[in-house]
Amino acid sequence: MTLLGESEAREGFISAEALESIARHLTPDMAVAVKMLFALAWRKSEVLGLQWSEVGLETGAVHLAADRCKDGRKRDGYLDPATLALLVQHRARVTAWEKQTGVITPYVFPGPVAGQPVQDFVKSWRTATKRSGYAGTLVHDLRRSAIKDMIKSGTPEKVCMQASGHATRHVFERYHVVNDQDLRDAVARRAQFRHIQPSNVVALAR
Repeated sequence: MTLLGESEAREGFISAEALESIARHLTPDMAVAVKMLFALAWRKSEVLGLQWSEVGLETGAVHLAADRCKDGRKRDGYLDPATLALLVQHRARVTAWEKQTGVITPYVFPGPVAGQPVQDFVKSWRTATKRSGYAGTLVHDLRRSAIKDMIKSGTPEKVCMQASGHATRHVFERYHVVNDQDLRDAVARRAQFRHIQPSNVVALAR
């Protein structure tokens, strides 16, 4: 029997600027959802299934129960101020919708079926990526990009794994893909490091 080799890790990434462009072609609700995906580095199902009881609108803390996590361990995340502000605005829209319809929903992103959250938004995402000039970008690229963003900002990999919910380093490495720009950045950092080293430090070390 011939075993198939493991598929190569996808290298699709999206910048914060590109995300802003795509979000402008989404509904306000789904724009908040994709920005939360990028902020938390969580899976799509984890964000779309959030309930208001799991979100702290004052603190920006987001709590995910163990039974909703792929690795079976509860997880906490935190939203940056800009994303939290958008979520607060979203809460006001949902509240207005509840008053208008008489339907009270526990879900952050209520779907078309009463009592259920949004399941997916693949069609609107594809339309938004085409209109913004980023056709072919996947929703899952947000998770991969968020992880790379954390690592490049200096966040320890162990913290990145905890934040994104990766239980094993093997799977995490498939998200932390090194591309050509990473190599260029490494050269630039080394050059900057050598440039700022004072000669007297070398003398004292002898």
